[in-house]
Amino acid sequence: GCLRNKAGLPLGAYCDSAGKFAGACFDPRQTRICIASCCDEPDWARDLLSKLRVVELQSKEDQVTRVYGETMADAVTFEQIRYGNKCGHHRDIQEASGVDFRDMVFFDDQHGHIRNVGGLGV
Repeated sequence: GCLRNKAGLPLGAYCDSAGKFAGACFDPRQTRICIASCCDEPDWARDLLSKLRVVELQSKEDQVTRVYGETMADAVTFEQIRYGNKCGHHRDIQEASGVDFRDMVFFDDQHGHIRNVGGLGV
């Protein structure tokens, strides 16, 4: 079923959209998914990631392929889920991954975060 928050609102629509975009636009053999979250409940966030299903794509031969694994937690290569700011998270991800900021794509629901991280060259 659908995961819901305490208010009963469905979770996962944002992740589903990002997952579909990633599956359609990036080659999973060469693209890594990273999470930068300034959440104050990191254990809850990780639990949620283990429950969100990742998009499956159907090939021209009608074969279903799991693009990045079965759950979002399986798909993530690097994570920064902790209190802090997105620029700090991205610096830590850049250091751990060795990926240049210009080669990263960033999704967020808050325009201020996008603007700040964009200042890094993402």
